[in-house]
Amino acid sequence: MRRISVLWVLAVSLALAGCSKKASEPLDFKEVSFITKDNVTIFADYYPPSKPSPVLILLHMYGRSRQTWEPAVADWYNRGFTILSIDLRGHGQSTVKDGKEFRFTYPKSKTDNMFIDAWQDVEAGIEYLKQYPACMTDRTLIVGASIGCSVALLAGSKLEQVRGAVLMSPGTNYLQVNSLEHIKSFAPKPLLMLSDEKESSASEQLIKAGGYKEDVHLIFPEAGHGTDMFASKDSKKIIDTIGDWLAKQFYR
Repeated sequence: MRRISVLWVLAVSLALAGCSKKASEPLDFKEVSFITKDNVTIFADYYPPSKPSPVLILLHMYGRSRQTWEPAVADWYNRGFTILSIDLRGHGQSTVKDGKEFRFTYPKSKTDNMFIDAWQDVEAGIEYLKQYPACMTDRTLIVGASIGCSVALLAGSKLEQVRGAVLMSPGTNYLQVNSLEHIKSFAPKPLLMLSDEKESSASEQLIKAGGYKEDVHLIFPEAGHGTDMFASKDSKKIIDTIGDWLAKQFYR
């Protein structure tokens, strides 16, 4: 009986190993593009699921691109998510609007601010994924970094498909996007915030504005800002912590 039990455990282990890839192994993905309602062409990396899966959308920092998520993608994909990592409008390859060049700039005013409209990048991404039956777009989570946090809160306040978000180094008014107001409409959706201790005050203000409990905020000393956390000494812990939280939202 003992020999049979050991063989059975080995067989199960091998089967599970075949269902996912190690974080160090490259994942298969497709470069895709889609158009927002205000006519911005958005480029993204799409990591298709092997079975019906919730959706995870990744939103990078100001001045960066979708490639900054690469250290974490394999881990989060293996938690059971379809992943769409996008270049926000004006960044990376997403630099065309109405057929003309469209690059990120610092907002001139509240009414002339591309980041206020960037929630439509998320909306267009969700609409794009609806063509794939295995993408459970009605169960979408977002991970944002820096200005990506601001866009995540705004998208979550407007789109019912967005069920929750992880915010890496959120701000209260990055690039004139008023997250203190947007979090009021986002709440009470599930939320996790991570920050360096030097930037923790913004998360504390957001928690108060949204009526969240303090335990949604995790501090990692000297971790850096946004996706720069992936280069910190706590990188693996941060990726695992986010992955665990994401999985618990749909795989309790």
